[in-house]
Amino acid sequence: MSAVDFSKLTPEQLAGVLAMPAMAPPDNEVSNFVNPPNQNGMAVAVMVLCIVVVVLCLITRAYARIFLLKRVQIQEYLILFAFVCFHLGSPGHYSTRTNGVISRVASLAGLIAP
Repeated sequence: MSAVDFSKLTPEQLAGVLAMPAMAPPDNEVSNFVNPPNQNGMAVAVMVLCIVVVVLCLITRAYARIFLLKRVQIQEYLILFAFVCFHLGSPGHYSTRTNGVISRVASLAGLIAP
């Protein structure tokens, strides 16, 4: 397929060109646009594992600072603040796909503005 000059197409022609696939699939491959295979389960498992490790490290640090050293400094508050901000405000994290629209779980829960 040759390059198409989109600026010279009518809206109907443009819709027709954009509805076509960009290229044919490789040999011995079948395109599945309805339910494409992905590894969402593995991605969620890795994210949960990482969050658990981080939370355990934060708890260990908090225990050491509060009960062993009996001294809490500004660093501990900043670490907690950064942890909360990162997990509530990171675009792209914890996203869910519903009806073709990507929206963050935090915005769905009303925690941050969409």
